Amino acid sequence: MILGRLVDLGTMRAERTLAEVPPDEELTTADGTSAVLLLRDGRMQGWKLSAEGAAWTRGSGAPCQSLLAGGPHVYAVCGNAFVSFRVDNGATEELDGGPEVMDGVALGSLVAVRRSAGRVALFETASNKLVARKALPELSRALHAELVASPAVSGPCVVAHERGKKLPSRWGYRIGCYDNRLQSLWNRTISFPLDPEATYDMVRQAGPYHVLLDDQPPQGRWISKGRGVTVRLRDGAVDELADGTFATLEKRDGERVVAPVILDLLRRPLNPTTEDHGFLHRHARVASDGERAFLLIVNERTELAGVELGSGRILFRVPVTLGTSVWTLETARGLPIVRSRSTREWRATIHDPVTGRVLYEDRRPLP
Repeated sequence: MILGRLVDLGTMRAERTLAEVPPDEELTTADGTSAVLLLRDGRMQGWKLSAEGAAWTRGSGAPCQSLLAGGPHVYAVCGNAFVSFRVDNGATEELDGGPEVMDGVALGSLVAVRRSAGRVALFETASNKLVARKALPELSRALHAELVASPAVSGPCVVAHERGKKLPSRWGYRIGCYDNRLQSLWNRTISFPLDPEATYDMVRQAGPYHVLLDDQPPQGRWISKGRGVTVRLRDGAVDELADGTFATLEKRDGERVVAPVILDLLRRPLNPTTEDHGFLHRHARVASDGERAFLLIVNERTELAGVELGSGRILFRVPVTLGTSVWTLETARGLPIVRSRSTREWRATIHDPVTGRVLYEDRRPLP
């Protein structure tokens, strides 16, 4: 499913349109047989892709967001609740009624959900059975936080920003990872001399193998000290970033790729080539198929890069146009797919994994 159309990745043709207005969110199941769309009017639809017409539709009660796929279910935050929907028939089950359910994350055979008060719950995706529920200390005083999935651990990791007089430099990022029963594996508090006002949005990358904190400022607000660290999610190892990069790229075993050509790809350019395009931070999204990795990079310009992980060789760098509202990168059958939304339209491109050439493109206006 790409912008509400069923696209054949062999012929690179849109076979049919399932939604006349592109949905706010969409996902295709891992086996490629079904899709779930979150429509702009608040309804959710499930489709069996071999059949005509929607298999089920659920009305717009509490608005839903943040679709997650897990086993036979798709999950969403609907209002203040965390809700499960059967992919095949839309059967609905409220797993956590809140209050103030914030976000969820898929963890293979588990799904985790977080409340604003710092409680996290784990559910089995096969049965929706509650596995564990616990208040996590990293989240107890957080100004803002997020759950992170990593193949390096069996449960969720958490990243939480906190400010207070008892913290070093009066601020800190509390980071920790848990197992599949919410038992703590490790935790760290990251802080260094920096104005607390400059620390609200330091997370440049969260997963899959590292969390990267960088003090680059929103434009014109303060002067960067050039400080940054990576925290390895496998064991909590902390490394100060002395190479000036703003993202990490990892091999299959989770170790960073540090070939000079890759580090140069993830540094601020010495001679910017374009004017300010509205993005506040240097940023990269990474998706991998195991042998190759693809990076959607915002760094004075916006581009997609492909890297051969074994050799560290850059396969391609091609410009891409991104809207300032939403941009995502994923892979399907080894093909990098970029989606982007502006105030006026959705845009999507599928690229050749070796050359970066655009194989399919769609642009759909928003009402």
